[in-house]
Amino acid sequence: MPSENMKIATWNLCLGLLHKKNIVKNYILENRIDICNMQEVDIVNDCPKNLMSFPGYKIEIETNESKSRVATYIKDNIKYVRRIDLEGKNNHLVIIDIEQNPKMRIINIYRSFNPQGGIPQREKFKNQLHLIKNALNESTIVLGDFNVDDGKRLDPDYAYSNYFDDIDEAFGDFNVLQLIDFVTWTRLINNVNKSSILDHLYVTDATVVKNINSCKPYFGDHLLIFFDVCTDNQKPVESYKRDWRNYSKLALCQALDSVEWDVCADGVQDCWNIFENKLINVIDNLIPMTKFEKTKAKNTTPPQKSQKLA
Repeated sequence: MPSENMKIATWNLCLGLLHKKNIVKNYILENRIDICNMQEVDIVNDCPKNLMSFPGYKIEIETNESKSRVATYIKDNIKYVRRIDLEGKNNHLVIIDIEQNPKMRIINIYRSFNPQGGIPQREKFKNQLHLIKNALNESTIVLGDFNVDDGKRLDPDYAYSNYFDDIDEAFGDFNVLQLIDFVTWTRLINNVNKSSILDHLYVTDATVVKNINSCKPYFGDHLLIFFDVCTDNQKPVESYKRDWRNYSKLALCQALDSVEWDVCADGVQDCWNIFENKLINVIDNLIPMTKFEKTKAKNTTPPQKSQKLA
């Protein structure tokens, strides 16, 4: 039986697993990875599954009628259940339930720039997020290549900024956190280095994830990202954040209307200080700082428009 600590990885292989299998195997073994979630594996239907596996690990491949883009290696001594019932077909998802300590659901996703069947990008992404939303529980890890730059999440000029609205809507019933804050993709384009945070790691309980690390494989343009998951002797993590559960545009307008905004002051700075205090009091009453434990409080994330105005 494996220990309560488990090492999980996410890795975009860039153009296929078949001819890189031994290289991938070596990286998994060298880094002692228990579960490796891969994207862009590009396994066609007539490829024998046994060619993809190697001793000590099972492989779970996306159910796809044409070409599978995601797959997951799982160490032999890990007890799990594949949740094809939650994935559907042709959705670039692999979902597994770990049935031992730590119990968790792992969702491996790849968002394609060219969805099969000619489906528009955003429509396909919304379909994927709908399936993920229905699969979320309080011990879920969602990871993979989202092909949207998390470093530009709040940039209104970013071409894919509305995709983050879709993510927030899908994850709204849980206080899901994105834990990757470093560049995961780099490429030299026209002698200019481009970089982005394309690989995401979302968790419904951040207290079980530790030691997020990465390495640069000698092929491809994505990092191999891995982290530890454990539940042994965890102390509740307390955090203070704004509680948005009672916020609404109507409540804000009513609160602002109830304030006497006439300011009598001798100077510009004094005038601003008085105005700022009045405004902060409105915010503190409507959206108070509240203590939460284990980051599991629901509906505490501000609306996306409010985030972009922050």
